[in-house]
Amino acid sequence: MNLIMNQKTAQRIIQMLIVMTVLFIGITVKAQGISMSPTRLFFSGNPGETLVQNVTVSNGSSKSITFNTRINDWYRDETGEKIYVDSNTLPKSNSVWVSIPQELFTVDAGSTRTIPVTIQIPQQASANDVTNSMLFFTQIGQQDDNYQSGMGIGLQVLFEFGLHIYNTPPANQTQDLEFTAVDDLGNINKNDISYRRIGVKIKNEGNIISDSTVELELTNKNSGEEIKLNPVSLSMLPAAEQLIYFDIPVETKGSYAGVSIIKMGGTTDMRIAEKDFEFN
Repeated sequence: MNLIMNQKTAQRIIQMLIVMTVLFIGITVKAQGISMSPTRLFFSGNPGETLVQNVTVSNGSSKSITFNTRINDWYRDETGEKIYVDSNTLPKSNSVWVSIPQELFTVDAGSTRTIPVTIQIPQQASANDVTNSMLFFTQIGQQDDNYQSGMGIGLQVLFEFGLHIYNTPPANQTQDLEFTAVDDLGNINKNDISYRRIGVKIKNEGNIISDSTVELELTNKNSGEEIKLNPVSLSMLPAAEQLIYFDIPVETKGSYAGVSIIKMGGTTDMRIAEKDFEFN
């Protein structure tokens, strides 16, 4: 019994790691010869309309691969982590509007398959709300699939790709991200290393999905020393709020002027927030 439980647990952990690896915002995702493009479909339809876009699944491996599909609702929590729930659960879900010709399909070795994704917007749907869902393509294991051994246990490694599906009503055109807070959150411990953490909170006040980058720069008021932290990329639904963490060495001391900048994707528009910090 312990061996069975350990095997199941280990297999689930590996599959979760693979899912986290291939689920990201981009144009194409790849995993050992398997790829999907794009990873996001942006529909723009009104109530009563039916729209179709294609997603391409390519198999560069030496054997056929079969995929099963399912659809889920999802949202991001305050820190940006995706939370998945059953389809047609969230108030702004479009999961029941989405369909593909086959829930189960095979991509032959060395070939590419185009999958049409249809969204049928009900007449009674809101003409103002952005809706979303996630369509998953999960590889189904075959008996002749390779097994990888680890700690004496045979583990079958599968792949799962996630396709973001959005519908934004054509009348929605406003992009507007705003700062709601910039705070010193004190010292934290991460991987056994201490840092001082600054939290930057942002809200999407617009009515479209907004891609952006957020930056934070600190300047020592006495020495002029600058600390430029790595920018963070965001993708936010309307009305969403997200807390971004910037960590600096705990040894940082003194009076600093902080400047945080939101650079909105596809435009030259930006937002700037300034705050002074006293690190003791």
